[in-house]
Amino acid sequence: MKCFYHAESDAVGTCKYCHKGICKQCAKDIGIGIVCNHDAVCETRAIEINNVVDRNVKFSKNRSFVALYAVFFFILGAFFIYHAATLQHVGFAATLHYYVGAFLVVFSLMFFARFVKRK
Repeated sequence: MKCFYHAESDAVGTCKYCHKGICKQCAKDIGIGIVCNHDAVCETRAIEINNVVDRNVKFSKNRSFVALYAVFFFILGAFFIYHAATLQHVGFAATLHYYVGAFLVVFSLMFFARFVKRK
C-alpha cells in the first residue's frame, strides 16, 4: 500500500479515523493508534471515538445495571403472563400476552446468567 499523500512512499499504517494509508512522514502517533498528520479532524475524531468506546466498555462492565435489567424484565414478563391468565377472552390477545411474557422472562434469565457469569 502507498501513502495517500506521498504516492512514492510505502504506507506504514492506516489512519485510525479516515483509514487512508499513511507513510512515516504523514503519521502522527496519538497513543491509541496513528492518524493523518495533515488533518486535525482525524486526530480529534479518533480521540472522540476512542472515548466513546471506553465509556461503553465501562458501562457494559457495570454489573449493577445488568442485575437491575434482569429484575426489571423478569417482573415485566411475570406481569404479562399474569395479565394473560386473567383475561376474560381467550384469543389472540391472551396468546400474545403469554408469548411476550415468556420472552421477557427468558430474556431476564439471560441477563441474570450474564450477571452470574461475571462474578
